[in-house]
Amino acid sequence: MESAIPAGAQASSSLLDRYAPLIGARANTRLLRKAQRLRGLRILHINSTRDGGGVAQILSSLTPLMNDVGLEADWFVVEGTSKFFLFTKAIHNGLQGELVSPSPAHHAIHRQRWRTSQPLACMNSTSSSCTILSHFR
Repeated sequence: MESAIPAGAQASSSLLDRYAPLIGARANTRLLRKAQRLRGLRILHINSTRDGGGVAQILSSLTPLMNDVGLEADWFVVEGTSKFFLFTKAIHNGLQGELVSPSPAHHAIHRQRWRTSQPLACMNSTSSSCTILSHFR
């Protein structure tokens, strides 16, 4: 039976090792060294869809890679009403330079949605630190 691994090569011990032929051993080593300094950091990615779109495509690979190098990464897909997502779109546009003026109703919708969301568990965890990265547009 033929092996999928070339003669003299070893099976990859990590997901990052699979990228070594593409990025080079030096870049692989640098990434591992940087990840070592961040070890123990808890990261929660938040976005509005698990399928389709650039963020979902990136997070489907990035989250397992982050875990592979010793970070505690997770990905939460938030659900909400169309009014909630109109508000998150306005926030996104504001961060991109558009003048936005959220109404008190927008704030209430946003507070209600996050009050009942799983990401709060990250902030209340016993982990020494938690970073939440929100990926909305």
